[in-house]
Amino acid sequence: MEKIGISRTELAQKIRKLMIDNRNIQKYEKIDDNFLIDYYFDNYDKKNNKTGIKIEEDNFDLKLFEEDFKRHLLNEKKLLEEEGVDTDKITKIVSAFSHSFGEKKSILEDLPFEKDLKIFPNIETLYLLYTEQTKNKFLEYKETSKYRDIVKIEGVLIDTGIDTLYRKVINLILEGKISKNNTVLDTTLGLKEIGIVFYKISVEKQIKSINWRETMLSNYKPVDENNKDRFVIEKGQGPRMSLVTKLNLMKDPLEESNRIYRKINENIMKANCQTVSDLYEVVGIDDLRFFYEEIGKLFNYFKMLEYNEDIEDFYNDLNKGLRKIFEYKFLPENISRLREYVKYLLRIVYRVENDNINWLKFSKNIFGITENEIINDEEEKAKRALERKGKETFDLDLNYEDSEIDDEEISIDGTDYFFYLLLKQAVFEKVSSYYFENVKNILKDYYEEEKVEKIISIVNSKDKKTNEKIKQIKGILFDEFSMEYELEEFEIPNLADMNIGLIRYKGGVLDVPFEDEGKLEMLKINLKEESFIRKKDKRDEFDISNEKDRKKLKKK
Repeated sequence: MEKIGISRTELAQKIRKLMIDNRNIQKYEKIDDNFLIDYYFDNYDKKNNKTGIKIEEDNFDLKLFEEDFKRHLLNEKKLLEEEGVDTDKITKIVSAFSHSFGEKKSILEDLPFEKDLKIFPNIETLYLLYTEQTKNKFLEYKETSKYRDIVKIEGVLIDTGIDTLYRKVINLILEGKISKNNTVLDTTLGLKEIGIVFYKISVEKQIKSINWRETMLSNYKPVDENNKDRFVIEKGQGPRMSLVTKLNLMKDPLEESNRIYRKINENIMKANCQTVSDLYEVVGIDDLRFFYEEIGKLFNYFKMLEYNEDIEDFYNDLNKGLRKIFEYKFLPENISRLREYVKYLLRIVYRVENDNINWLKFSKNIFGITENEIINDEEEKAKRALERKGKETFDLDLNYEDSEIDDEEISIDGTDYFFYLLLKQAVFEKVSSYYFENVKNILKDYYEEEKVEKIISIVNSKDKKTNEKIKQIKGILFDEFSMEYELEEFEIPNLADMNIGLIRYKGGVLDVPFEDEGKLEMLKINLKEESFIRKKDKRDEFDISNEKDRKKLKKK
């Protein structure tokens, strides 16, 4: 049976229609029909032993294609940024390697991870996953790539097992080579196992994943090799239409990750350390799992009640827990997050037990905490407290340098501060009045009944926020000018990961996620109507995390 097929003109029209349907920006009237056919179906490729028409680099139609492709990539970059991705901050790309690279001088034939370089302008390192079977091809690509002088190309040898593949990529994180702040995973190429691993890592480590969705033409072939005026569809895969490729941000793993991290934040705000530890185990962040497990052994309302029998044991166990934490190997990004909290706990131990932290090497420790931060700063605070106290008693001639300040004066009363920490924990955990009765009875053994009743009233108040309750409790328990309690507080919310959720912009409406006591809220801003942001409010006077500012925005 004779193959009829379609003419070159009809095939060119099909290509043009796909361009219009997918791009809807120009019809390519200036592009010659013959060029479209030759470029997609009869393009010479020496490297892959493909015969056909050789299209020169300075071909007019090819240049038109390339210029439009550059505009297309800029538009894809803009769309990705509207999804909340800061393209300037991405410096690392991780992708599977493609062994199908050929003699591709035109940017139209760039591989997906090469197109990434046009989207993220500050890429420093390209990590390509290859197997033993593709090793030689990878080494050839590394030596001959037209981008070898622009970025550092690093290979990662893998096998196809999911567990070993997962460990290979995780090692890049553990070694500090990639992180959620500077890395994108490109899932376009490779085996399905790579896609599974990239998805898992996106969920666990909050590293963004992207892929390029490409439109494929049908596999048209000339009816007669000697007469290429008519074409028929044959089996097999046709050419890629790079001009209509779309860049997608993989939202499913990010949204799944955000759900987990919102749970983590909610439990951090409640100081439910063991739950936080369990959740970090789910997402595979072992150092934070360990940290919250150790802290949870102490900072738990019912566990702290047990320490009431011997409060000194609480401080001894806190000291032991801190020693374990200082011996653990934390990731750099988590060291910076935990440092202030660890310093706060270390100060408590020092101020209660004086020199009982001689196990700590101030000259060299994982958190970089110095002796001055723990000891000298506290003496200075004690001096300032004495000065304020002197002014309050109208002793204007008081010179705090003449005041004797010794270890006893700047130490914390362990019992007082223990009850303060216990009450803080009760507030964080929102302990019910039923379970709080135990504390009420214990406090009456140490404090006047009037003071205890005030504390109970504050803890049970439904109108006060967490931080307000804690501040008022501290004001009741401790003299405002009592120098031994001039201990810099650490705000628990500072431990939360606020980098959750994505800012989205569509149709003039900006969706801005923000945290409110551990819960994710969404503020919608119609930028077409809310011109007051630009005209009436100075940028530094508007804070999305401030409730008053959010109400102000909604009223407008």
